[in-house]
Amino acid sequence: MLTPTDTETPAQIDALRNFAAAAELAALGKLAGVAAVASQLRGLHNFADANELAVLEKLACTAAVASQLRGLHNLADANELAVLEKLAGAAAVSQLRGLHNFADADELAVLEKLAGTAATSQLRGLQDFAGSPDLTRLNALIAESQSQPDELDWFAIIGEYGRESVHSNFLAWLLNPAASHGVGDYFLKKFLLHTVAQAEICGIGTATRADIENADWSATTVYLERHRIDILMVNSSNGFVCAIENKIFSPEGISKDGDSQLTWYREVLERDYSAFTKHHVFLSPQGILPAQDKERKYWTPANYTTVRRLVEKTLADNADSISEDVRVFLRQYATTLRRNIVPEATEIQQLARKIYLEHREAMALIYRHQPDWVPETMQILKEAVAEQKGWYLDKEANGFVRFRSDVWDGFSATRTGTGWAPSLALLLFEFKFSGGRPYLELMLGYGTDEKVREKLFESARQNPAAFRRTANSLVSGYTRLHGEADYILDDSDYGVGWDDGTTRAKIMAWVVSFAQTKFPAMNEVIINCLREYEAGQSLPQGQ
Repeated sequence: MLTPTDTETPAQIDALRNFAAAAELAALGKLAGVAAVASQLRGLHNFADANELAVLEKLACTAAVASQLRGLHNLADANELAVLEKLAGAAAVSQLRGLHNFADADELAVLEKLAGTAATSQLRGLQDFAGSPDLTRLNALIAESQSQPDELDWFAIIGEYGRESVHSNFLAWLLNPAASHGVGDYFLKKFLLHTVAQAEICGIGTATRADIENADWSATTVYLERHRIDILMVNSSNGFVCAIENKIFSPEGISKDGDSQLTWYREVLERDYSAFTKHHVFLSPQGILPAQDKERKYWTPANYTTVRRLVEKTLADNADSISEDVRVFLRQYATTLRRNIVPEATEIQQLARKIYLEHREAMALIYRHQPDWVPETMQILKEAVAEQKGWYLDKEANGFVRFRSDVWDGFSATRTGTGWAPSLALLLFEFKFSGGRPYLELMLGYGTDEKVREKLFESARQNPAAFRRTANSLVSGYTRLHGEADYILDDSDYGVGWDDGTTRAKIMAWVVSFAQTKFPAMNEVIINCLREYEAGQSLPQGQ
């Protein structure tokens, strides 16, 4: 029955009573979807022609009404606007009038077309992403990288990759034509060719590439820390001297008077090698310029990416003359540069970035619809526990599935827990998660009876065959009595097997296996402990 209120006008009440007619109900049925279509259209920005834009303009004035009319279906003709006026009341009449031109079937077809544009675009984006040859290549690279062992990095293992002196010593050895590497002046000449080319680009006067290419460098002497210069190379027969200032993770030194160490080194070379062609190299991971402008006219910036590439080229071009020990050493140095000094994007990283930029919207859509690993795993675990005879699910929490043995409930001592309120359980099995992967522990919780807690803990400690990874000592709070050594799932389980039932079957099988092979021994120890405890409690005092 319709009952008037103080706030309803007679006209509104009559409209509500008249709305019972089947014809008007049918009209309302046609109104549904306006709000949903309008919401989808707000996100669209590319329309086919001016006619479609005109349709959208007609919709603009209906936003307020649309929000009130959620659940109504398809607008048909002007007669049905009268139904809306009856429902909305006088305050909405001006808004409802904005619908009067929106009855044309062709315009409704336009709306249907526009409403499907977003979904079509998303589907096309997903299809393009799935068929991308770059994605196929990326999967192949990932599989290849996973099949190869990680490279050793000796410099990192011994903690020496960041010391400038280590790098200076290595480079001085490799630059020395007479050293034990077996490549003669190969690396020296390649290094000089590259750095004099860089000097030309920077407008710094030094030897030319032709000078380097045509000279004999076999008699070059290489010094470490001579005149405090990190590396000094002198070739008297060619009248050439090269100073390398090497910086890894520190800036160039500036004195209290504001003078750069580079200035001092340059002046030493001017004094001691006045007639020589001088080549100054400022080596750093990124090839930075000297801090002071006056030194930038003399010092050529060089970077460790160049050094790494020259080391790798030395290996490739001198395979026949390099011993296995030297080959391993050079590879190790190239590895530590690539990992620690000048990390560069691998082909996998570059390809992943390219795929993301080309398919950004598809990847965002995929991310929004990725499985919710933990809640979905928890649901499977709860179902698995419920299938085990004698297991009771206990208090659930975010990221925890808990259960206990029904036999434990027969002992009053196990109902003295306070750690999982409102549950009174004193000890529970807990499925927990680390990085989204589940594992199982048996936990002794807080309780009001400390004696039974001590007895349960000691029983677990004395039975290491049944209870693994028991805590070293009993604490007043949560104490682990048992912990499974491995996760239930591994990385391979978070793939297509997640939806085809394979992963679910693995979880269910794991729980069944635990229930049959490990749980019985643990349960027996706990039951015997509780029996002994309660039997002792029932004895008269003093016995």
